[in-house]
Amino acid sequence: MGRWKDGAQCAVMLTFDLDAETLWLAGSMDNMSKPGMLSQGTYGAQVAVPLILN
Repeated sequence: MGRWKDGAQCAVMLTFDLDAETLWLAGSMDNMSKPGMLSQGTYGAQVAVPLILN
């Protein structure tokens, strides 16, 4: 079996499905004119993702 860099014994990969506003627009295009609905999708992209990456 090969050796990993720095003696590592496992690897971890995290993935995130980031649809942002797309999820809210898929339900109804009427949601495009509803700032409250769009802000729910925007939060993840603008606030949560940077927090996770930091």
